[in-house]
This record gives sequence, C-alpha cells and structure tokens, in this order.
Amino acid sequence: MPVEVHPSAVVGPDVLLGEGSVIGPFVVISGQVELGIGTIIESHCSISGDRENPTTIGPGSTVRSHSCIYPGVVVGPGFESGHHVTIRSGSLIGSNVSIGTMSDIQGNCEIGDFTHLHSNVHVCQGSKIGKFCWLFPGVIMTNDPRPPSSISTGPTVEDEVVLTVNVTLMPGVLVRKGTVALPGAVIARDTTEDSLHFGPRGRQLDSVKHIRMPSSGTQAYPWIVRFGEGEYPSQNLESQRKKRH
Repeated sequence: MPVEVHPSAVVGPDVLLGEGSVIGPFVVISGQVELGIGTIIESHCSISGDRENPTTIGPGSTVRSHSCIYPGVVVGPGFESGHHVTIRSGSLIGSNVSIGTMSDIQGNCEIGDFTHLHSNVHVCQGSKIGKFCWLFPGVIMTNDPRPPSSISTGPTVEDEVVLTVNVTLMPGVLVRKGTVALPGAVIARDTTEDSLHFGPRGRQLDSVKHIRMPSSGTQAYPWIVRFGEGEYPSQNLESQRKKRH
C-alpha cells in the first residue's frame, strides 16, 4: 500500500511512515516518530518526537485536524481523535481509545484499552484511567490540592468507570472499578466499587447494580454487559474483558 503525503506537509527524515499512511495538508511531523500501517493524519496536525522521547502511533489510527501530539507519546492501534486534541509528553494510550474534540491530555498520563473520552475532557498530569471507561463532555481531572503549588497528584480511575457530563475529580482521588458519577458530581474521596455518586459533595446513592434499563428492565451496570458481540466497538467487548481477568 503506498504512502500518501500531501505536498504541503512537512515530514522529517527520521519519521517512519507505515504502509498505507495518509498525511494531510499542512501537517508537520518531526523527529523520532513512527506511524503504524494505515494511519491517517488529517490537516494542520503537529506530531513530534526526539531520540530520548520517540513518539509512536499504532496502526489503523486516525488523528483529526489541528491536533498536537508531543514527544514521548505512545498510542496503541485503532486510536481515534477528534479535532484540536492535545496529547502531551509521556502519555501512554492503549488500543482502540477515542479522545474527543478539544480534549487535553496532560503529560505522564495513562489511558487503558477501549476507553472513550468525549469532547472537552481535561486529563491532568499524572492521571491514570483504566480500560473500558467512559468520560463524557466537560469531565475535569485535577492534581493540585493547594493551587497554585508544586504539588501534583493525579486521580486514578479504574476499569469500567462512567463519568457523565461535567464531573470533577479532585487531586489524588481513587475512583474504583464500575463507579458511575452523575452529571455535575464532584468526587473528592475514594469511591467503592460499583457505586453511584451525585452532587457537589459526590454523595454515594446506591450500588449501580440496582439500576435497570428503562425499556427492558435489564441490569444497566456494569455497562459492558449490555453490549453483545459486534455491537460496540468493532470487537467483542465481553471477550476482551474476560482476557484481562
């Protein structure tokens, strides 16, 4: 498969382009960068790496226009970004991750496989997000307990967590597996597994296992059990989930 590079794009001599890669107009890729097979970089993106901090983007990925990826970023296969996404140095991103438009991933973050961030999500430096998580628009993760200061302790989000719109995670908080935070919740304390939280104090309501789907009455959470083979994403989530146990 041939590589397509738009005439206006600037691709440095140390950049490795996988077969079938497509580089759009006014893209700048410099330093030690490797793009996997079939990766698409849309217009006006900036991607950089250096010898000490190479950048790798896995095969089958799409980076949409006006996104910026800093040195030392490692992205797994099947990645998809929205527009104007920033991913800063030292971030490790798993396979089949989606990061929505205008989201900002600060340095030294970890994001697990099949996790989805919607638009305008801020992931502060040092944050860790597990697999199969959903972060909806306006989620903010913070890391400075006494701002402004030199203290930095990012939140940790375990697998299968759902953070709905405008949820805020305070510095160093541990959001345990299966937690669901309702719109506007502020999580300032560690949660318990499969717990439901709401309000400015992040009050715990109940176990999410008691929540039912409106139409069918089936159990709503953990959310992953509601998706069968081939429905979402392109691979069987339940089989992927079993592999990690």
